[in-house]
Amino acid sequence: RPSTADIMIHVANPSPHSVILDPCAGIGTIPLRSSIKSHYSLGGELSESLFSQFVPQFIECHKKSNKSSRVADLLGWDATILPLRDSFVDVIISDIPFGQKCLSTNLLS
Repeated sequence: RPSTADIMIHVANPSPHSVILDPCAGIGTIPLRSSIKSHYSLGGELSESLFSQFVPQFIECHKKSNKSSRVADLLGWDATILPLRDSFVDVIISDIPFGQKCLSTNLLS
C-alpha cells in the first residue's frame, strides 16, 4: 500500500538522495514511493508473479506524480544472498509480513 510505504519512508528519515533498499520488495511499492521522494531505490523479489507487477505499477505511479523522480529498480534475487557491495546502501526499508494483509488492532489482541 502506498500509504504504508510513505509512512515507513518518513519514519526511516533518509537523507536527500539516499540509496534505499527493500530486499523483499513484492510489487515494488517502497522503491517506487521512495523514488518519488528523490531517492535512488533498489528492490529485490524472488517471486516472479510479484516481480511482473512492478512495471505497470511503476508507470502508473510516475504518471500520478507531479514531482520529478529519481530511479527505482527491481531485481530478481534471493534476499538471503544480496548481490550488493558493502556500503552501497544507505537505508533498508522493508515491510515483511510475507503475504499477510494489514490487520486491525482488534485482530492482534
